[in-house]
Amino acid sequence: MKKVLICVLLLFLTFTVETFADHPGGTGIGLDLRYSVTGGWGPALSLKLPPVPVYWGVGLGIDKNWFGLNVSGDYYFIDKPLVPQINLGWYLGGGGYIGLWIWKDSYHPSWAKDDTLDMALTLGARIPIGLSWQPQDFLEVFVDVAPSLGLWIIPLRFPDWDINFDLGVRFWI
Repeated sequence: MKKVLICVLLLFLTFTVETFADHPGGTGIGLDLRYSVTGGWGPALSLKLPPVPVYWGVGLGIDKNWFGLNVSGDYYFIDKPLVPQINLGWYLGGGGYIGLWIWKDSYHPSWAKDDTLDMALTLGARIPIGLSWQPQDFLEVFVDVAPSLGLWIIPLRFPDWDINFDLGVRFWI
């Protein structure tokens, strides 16, 4: 129970700390390719809506034996220029995720230890760190890595860990 309380507290702190913004202040919409250590390759949608300072991601994991849907929200604590001459910046943030995973009865990934499991609901915290290049005001290319730690809500298990790698393009309007 203490671990759950710590995760909830970290999520609360993530969304209440002041940020140092370098990204544009408008709406950002993008697509990226995401690799998850536990879920493999899949497409993701990236979204940033004003005035909320949260970068949203909706990712899919699709395989012939399973399906996964993951929603994340990240708040950048640090968002600073790295090489201002070429509009290259870096960011470090904190956020949370929720995921739903469904398997065929005959398939279970190595991290699902229960042979009867065919669905999992996960919740946790993540720490994205990445590079952001803006060759034009309306265009951003980004790459990041986001280690995460959480728990399975259904069935209840701890820990649920992962590392996401993202490469994407975001358009600012």
